[in-house]
Amino acid sequence: MVRPDGVQFDRTVPGEHFYGAYGTLGKVVRDAAIEPYVLWRLEHDVRCERGVLGHWNERTVGVRWSGKLPRGFDYGAEMAGQMGSYAGDRIRALAGHWVIGHTLPDRKSKPRIYSEWNHASGDDGLRDGVHGGFDPLFPSTHDKLGLTDLFTWVNLFHSRTGLEFLALGRVKVGVAYNSYWLANGHDGLYVGGRMIARSEGGAAGRHVGQQGDVQATWAPTRTTQLNVGYGRLFPGGFLDRTTQHVPYHIVFCNLAQRF
Repeated sequence: MVRPDGVQFDRTVPGEHFYGAYGTLGKVVRDAAIEPYVLWRLEHDVRCERGVLGHWNERTVGVRWSGKLPRGFDYGAEMAGQMGSYAGDRIRALAGHWVIGHTLPDRKSKPRIYSEWNHASGDDGLRDGVHGGFDPLFPSTHDKLGLTDLFTWVNLFHSRTGLEFLALGRVKVGVAYNSYWLANGHDGLYVGGRMIARSEGGAAGRHVGQQGDVQATWAPTRTTQLNVGYGRLFPGGFLDRTTQHVPYHIVFCNLAQRF
């Protein structure tokens, strides 16, 4: 596998192996797709909570289920569990994603409102021989947990409520409100898969912050798409006590062309 490096060219990680199987069942439930998967990650020379060097042998088993309901409703869910060993520690981690939406009966703007919840387990921080933090593997984080793209699927509870609609006939506009909490106050906050803040004994609380998002997507042709957006994270109690509690902004513009 290749590990991203912000300073120099990305390099492969010696001794790291990743295997998986993914399937789609499209006719089991009407207007729905069920996607089971099994993933296996194997890596060498990692240290457990007691500092012992060993192998990382992790298996992820999960299923995605998404579909449509009558009267304009839609839904999606995903559950994943991890097991195995981390240099002798037992891996016991869980993660989940749930969303429900409703498209209002307006053919012109097609407004859709939705609520979404995401959860990933954290570690107790004790030398108990159990590795409880969910491993997000090798994710693409863009707009999965908010537009600032800061957080990953580890030790996090995320809720999002939003509205999507068409403006001027061809511009898709979305606005959303996000709230972030630590799943386990004894574990830390992870950005890009790395811990950036932690408090002893969970004294800093669990509320990470709130975030507002707005974005617009325009497709002038079938092969061209322009996407612009803005997100702002307002620090909560946890960030106020563990960092400089400075608000975080992101502005982006993306142009995609298919040939």
